[in-house]
Formats: sequence, structure tokens, C-alpha cells
Amino acid sequence: MMQFDLLFILFQAQEGIPKPGNNEPIDLRSREDLIIYIILPLVFLILYLIWRFKKRRKSDGD
Repeated sequence: MMQFDLLFILFQAQEGIPKPGNNEPIDLRSREDLIIYIILPLVFLILYLIWRFKKRRKSDGD
């Protein structure tokens, strides 16, 4: 019986964690979703490309 209680405690669903049944699509009219899913990835991509370009130019100059 104690083993069952231990398994029950270990496998119960945590509060606040998204579950597959309650996911909603991204709402791009929401400012937060727009920043998180569109603007931040673009900023990271641009910064990565700038860093890579500078690194390549530095290695070509050596």
C-alpha cells in the first residue's frame, strides 16, 4: 500500500504546467505573443548573423 502511495505522489500532474489538452494557438494580435514568437527570434537571428560575420572577417584578416 505504501508503494502505491509513493507512485501516486510521483506521477500526479503538477499545477501550472501546460497539458496537451489545454493548449491554445498563438494569438499574434497579443503584444506578448508577438514579442516572444516573432520579434525576439528575429533579434537573436540578426545578432547571430552579425557575430558570425564579424568572426569570419576577423579570421580572414589574420
